[in-house]
Amino acid sequence: SEVATRILEGVRTMPLTTATGERLSVTVSVGLANLRSVDRSLHELLDRADQALYNAKRGGRDRVAFNAGG
Repeated sequence: SEVATRILEGVRTMPLTTATGERLSVTVSVGLANLRSVDRSLHELLDRADQALYNAKRGGRDRVAFNAGG
């Protein structure tokens, strides 16, 4: 999650402008999940990561959310 946090900060502070000089701001939401020994498929891992992503967006965007499963 440290890497994801650094990516968020990098995107947040990246200067972006349009061809007309208008400044744009961009944010990132990241959903993370760990592969568990009880996972039967990659699909289970991706489902948890997807749920974490939606939690990050619901929490106000521009954040990292983690879903450990359980």
